[in-house]
Amino acid sequence: MKAIEAFIESQGGPEVIDWREVTLGEPGPGQVLVRQTAVGLNYIDTYHRDGTYPVERIPELLAESDRFDMVVGARQGKYYRESWFKEPARLGLGRLCEWVTGTTIPDVNSGFRVFRTALARQYFHVISQGFSFTTTITLAALSNGYFVKYVPIDYHKRVGKSKVKLRRDVPRTTQIILQAIAYYNPIKLFLSFALACLALAILTWGLYAVTRSNPVGVAAALWSVSVVHFIALGLLGAAPWLLRSRSLLAASDTTGLPHGITPDGHHYLGRADAPVTMIEYGDFL
Repeated sequence: MKAIEAFIESQGGPEVIDWREVTLGEPGPGQVLVRQTAVGLNYIDTYHRDGTYPVERIPELLAESDRFDMVVGARQGKYYRESWFKEPARLGLGRLCEWVTGTTIPDVNSGFRVFRTALARQYFHVISQGFSFTTTITLAALSNGYFVKYVPIDYHKRVGKSKVKLRRDVPRTTQIILQAIAYYNPIKLFLSFALACLALAILTWGLYAVTRSNPVGVAAALWSVSVVHFIALGLLGAAPWLLRSRSLLAASDTTGLPHGITPDGHHYLGRADAPVTMIEYGDFL
C-alpha cells in the first residue's frame, strides 16, 4: 500500500516540506493498518523555523508535559543576548512580569514551549493572539495557579533577520502586559500608583514645610488624596479577580483537582499527579 509522508530536513516555511510517496508493509500479528485522512493534536508546541531553537528537544518537553500544565524552554547561550538594545527591554519586561506573578521567571517570552490548547483557549479573551502571545500566556498560567516547568536550552544563531522592531513592539508589549496586570492582579497595579503618589506627597510636603508656598501645599494635598483614590480603585478592581478565583476553586471541587496552601503559604490548584510546589526550576537561574 502506498502512503504520503512529509519530510522536513531544513529550516524554513511550508515550502521546505518534502512530500514523498512511501510503501507501507503488511501489518504483522496483533497489528492493524489504519488509514488516516486527518489528524489532530491537543498539544501546541511552538518554535521558530529560523534555527534558533533546538527542535530535537521537543520530545523532552513533551515528556515533562504529563506532570506540568506548561513546559518552557528557557533560553541561554551567547546568541540569546544578541543585542545590547534588546537586553534592557527584555530584562525590564521580565521583571515586570515577575513582580505581577510574585514568581521568578527564567524566560518570560520563549517561543519554545508545550502546553494544551485547552489552557490557552480559556484566556483568548485576555491574552494577545498575535505578537507577545508567549508573554501573555505565561502571565495567564502563573497568575492562575498552573504548574510551569522551565527546561534550560541552548539558543542557536538565527537564520535570517528578526521580525521584532523595538520602537514598535516594546511599547505594544508593555501595553499588553499592563492590560494583563489590570485583569489578573489589579491591586498591584493601583498600589504601585499609590506608592508613587505617596513618594511625591512626602516630597512636596517637605518642600512646603520649607517654602510655605500655597501652590506647593495644594499639590501636596492632591498627591495625598491620590494615594487614597488609587488604593480604593485597587480594592474595587480586586473584587472581580477574587470572584474569578472563588469560581476556580469551586470548579476544582467538581473536577477532582486538589487545591490548598503549600508550606510556604502559596495557594495551589492542579492535577493530582502534579507536585505541590507552584514552579519547579533547574539550576540555570
